[in-house]
Amino acid sequence: PRVADREVGDPRLSETGGDSVPAPAVTSDGSESVDRHGQPRLRLLGPVELDGTGRLPRSQVLNLLTLLALHPRGVDRHQLLAALWPDQTVNLQTMRNRIRETRRLVDGGITDGPIWRLDETVTTDWDQFKALSKGDIDHQRRALELVRGRPFAGLDDADWIDLGGFRSEVEATIVDVALTVTEHDLETENYA
Repeated sequence: PRVADREVGDPRLSETGGDSVPAPAVTSDGSESVDRHGQPRLRLLGPVELDGTGRLPRSQVLNLLTLLALHPRGVDRHQLLAALWPDQTVNLQTMRNRIRETRRLVDGGITDGPIWRLDETVTTDWDQFKALSKGDIDHQRRALELVRGRPFAGLDDADWIDLGGFRSEVEATIVDVALTVTEHDLETENYA
């Protein structure tokens, strides 16, 4: 099967065996079936940004949100420390402060430890991309419109994204969807 037919974390994609990210329900026109107006939305398919909060988060907070978004089953303190502070010994209070700051930013959208995860109020463009890419050709086109640049661009100190294979999996999925759309357009002589 093509990469687009698999979820992030599928052991056939990487040796890391990361978690899969659940896709939101979408309606027949590809929009999310739940009204998420004003709720935090993490944009990963280009420079990492957080919409819906009215605040500009620091890089480490975006890094933490991205880590949680790509691990829907959650992360423990060891995973969190290894990802955010790979070459440092960090006081656990610093870690708790960063989690608290991030939780406030997303209006409580992070569960309590010892395993931290995002709740359903925080969505991502990656979740929407995956849901749309499973639809018809028009949905797949809409999925591609979500891509704003290289996935995860602009995150500081986020080697875990590449080491865990997340960037390559997301990029491969985008390429697969783009190829599917292009092949369809060539077959139907849709050169627009």
